[in-house]
Amino acid sequence: MEYEVENDDAVVGIEVKAGTNIDADSFKHLKWFKANMTEGKSFNGIVLYSGEYPVPFGDGLWAIPTSALWCA
Repeated sequence: MEYEVENDDAVVGIEVKAGTNIDADSFKHLKWFKANMTEGKSFNGIVLYSGEYPVPFGDGLWAIPTSALWCA
């Protein structure tokens, strides 16, 4: 499941994964989107996953636990 949020200057791509394990391959769709659909805009990509910890994957890409959505 993939979503995007954008304004005139920036785009955020969000992908949701059911698994607890994330690797570089988990970002292939977001990397494609960045390379082909965000010309002239900044881009951040987020993979929401069932793991426990936020993990950076370089160049504005992050794996974020779905549980973070409910943290105050």
